Amino acid sequence: MGEPMIKNYRWLSVLALVCFTSSGYANNEDLRQYFQQIIDEQQSALQSDLIMSSANDGFVENVRGWVDGTELRLSAENDDDNKRSIALRVKLKNAPRHSIEQDILQLTQEQRQLDHQQALNDRLQRAYSELLDLIAEQEQLDHLQVVSSMHAAAIKYYRNLVLSNDFHPENLLENELEHEQHRFQIELQVRQINALTKALKFDAKLPQLTLTEKMMLDVVAQYSDRTTLEVEHAQLDLMLQQKKLKHEQSGEKFALTAVQLSQEFNHNKDTVTGIQVDLRIPFARPAFNSGVRQQDVSEVTYRLHRLQQSAALKAAQLVQKMEQSQISILAFERLAKSIDSRIKKATDSRLIIKLRQQHLAQLKSIMRERQSFRKLYIELLAHYSVLGRELDTNWLIPPVTQNSRG
Repeated sequence: MGEPMIKNYRWLSVLALVCFTSSGYANNEDLRQYFQQIIDEQQSALQSDLIMSSANDGFVENVRGWVDGTELRLSAENDDDNKRSIALRVKLKNAPRHSIEQDILQLTQEQRQLDHQQALNDRLQRAYSELLDLIAEQEQLDHLQVVSSMHAAAIKYYRNLVLSNDFHPENLLENELEHEQHRFQIELQVRQINALTKALKFDAKLPQLTLTEKMMLDVVAQYSDRTTLEVEHAQLDLMLQQKKLKHEQSGEKFALTAVQLSQEFNHNKDTVTGIQVDLRIPFARPAFNSGVRQQDVSEVTYRLHRLQQSAALKAAQLVQKMEQSQISILAFERLAKSIDSRIKKATDSRLIIKLRQQHLAQLKSIMRERQSFRKLYIELLAHYSVLGRELDTNWLIPPVTQNSRG
C-alpha cells in the first residue's frame, strides 16, 4: 500500500510545480489589447477635458497676439450738432512682454500635457494592479486545488489502513475535514474570480507571468535616474513663476503702449484725420510689488527641492523592498527544493504526507511573496512615470520577448 501512496505524492509534487512555476509566453496579444483599450478610453476622456479647459482659459486667448485691447470712441459737441468725431484706440503689447507671454503660454501647455500623462500613468498603474490581483486570485485557486488533491490522496491512503494496526482514525478525520473545508474555499474562490473578471471586463484567458524577480529589478534599474512627472511639473511651476515675474517687470519698461486713429467731421469744414501715439517712459519706481512675486518664486523653488528629495527617497525605499522580497523568495525556494528532495527519497507514506504539507506551505509563501514583488514592481514603474510615457510597452512581458515581437 505504500508504493501507490508514494507515486501519488510525487505526482502532486509535479502538479504543484506546474501551478506555481511560469512557463511559456502565453496571451501577450490579449494583454496588449486589454491595456490598449484602457489607454484609448483614458486618452479620449483626457482629450475632451483638455479641449474644455482650453476653451475656458481666458489667459490663453489674451496672449496670442500683439493687441492688448481695443476701444471705439464716438463723440459729439453739445452746442454744435454738425461736429462729430470717431476714434479707434488700439492698446499694444511691447515686444518683451509679448515674448514672455508666448513663453508662459508654452509652459502652460506643457503643464497640461504633463497632467495628461500623469492621469494616464495613474490609470495604468491601477489597471496593472487590478490585473495582478486577478492573477493572484487564480494562483490562490490553483494552490487550493493542489492542497485539496493532497488531502484526497491522504484520505484514500488512510482508508486503506482501516483494517491494519497502522490505522489512526484521527488522521483520517483530520484530512476529511481539511478536504471538505478546501472544497468550500475553492467554490468561494471561483466566485471571487468570476466577479473580479466581470468587474475588470477581462474576457481573455489569464496569462502565466514569466517575468522573474531579476528581470523586474533589471527593468526598473534602467529608469533609476528618470525624473518623475510630479517633479517635472514642479520644475515647470518654477519656470512659470519666474516668467510671471518678468512679465510684470516688462510692463514698467519704455514702450509704445497704444495707437489712436481719429477723424473729426464738420459740416462746414474738411474732415480732420489724426493719429496719437502713447509711450511709456519709466521715470519712477515700478508700480508693482516685486517682493510678492519673488516670494512665490522662492516657495515654488522650495517645493521643487522637497519633491526631488521625496521622489528619490521613495524610489530607494521601493527598490530596497524589492531586493528584500527577492531574498525571501530565494530562501523559500531553497527550502522548498530541500523538502522536495526529501520527498523523492522518502519511503514512509506518513512521512511523505507531512513533508508534502510543509512543501505546499513553502510554495504558498513563494506565491504570496511573488505577488507582493510584482505589486512593488508596478508601483516603482508608476513612480518613475514610465507607465504613462511608454504606452507601447507591456510591463508584464519579459523585455527579450517584447523586443522580438516589436
